[in-house]
Order: sequence, then structure tokens, then C-alpha cells
Amino acid sequence: MIAIEIRVNGRKERIAGIADGTVDVHLALTSRRHWRKDPKASIALLLSGMDSKRDEHIDWADRDLAVGDEIVMRLVQTSKVDQPTKRSRMTSRQAKESFVRRMAEDLGWKIHTK
Repeated sequence: MIAIEIRVNGRKERIAGIADGTVDVHLALTSRRHWRKDPKASIALLLSGMDSKRDEHIDWADRDLAVGDEIVMRLVQTSKVDQPTKRSRMTSRQAKESFVRRMAEDLGWKIHTK
């Protein structure tokens, strides 16, 4: 299968791939003025995806980075990939509720249900 190999500062982070699904790589730089209201900037590498056969969200990496870090992404053909660090199954409703709760918390709102 085709997989994504990620290296951080020359060291292998993960090789992520799935026969039936998706793999996503996100490099996120969040400034302190962003909605998280964190006093400092946040830099993160997220490597995740979706297993279509199991209907599960999968994570391979979620790590903080620093200024000066070098990230190399390479497409590889391989029969072996790293095991995900986390798998979670969520219904569409659960995913929406989770998103709304995170946004409410970030905005300082309280949710009242019937």
C-alpha cells in the first residue's frame, strides 16, 4: 500500500497507511490571538485518518513541535505500517456533540440541555 512516512529532525516519527480509508497530515500553527486564548503560540503535528472498514477514526501522532524543527513527509510503498496510537468509533451525532462541547468550552459558554 501507499503510506506516508513522517520524520521530525531526521528521526522517524511514524509510517501511516491504511488499505481502505484515509490518512491525513496536519501541521498546525496557532497564534496566541487565536480562539484558544493560549498565552503562547502552539505548533503541532497531527497524523490521523479514517478506517472505512471499521468506521473508526485513527491517530498515529499528535505531538508538539518547536521553532526550528524540520518535518519531512515522504510517500512510500510498503506492506507494513505503524500501529495507530488510538482508535475511536463515533457516530455522526457523537462527533457533532463533541465538536460543539469543545467550541463552547473554548468560548467560555455553558451548554444547557433539556
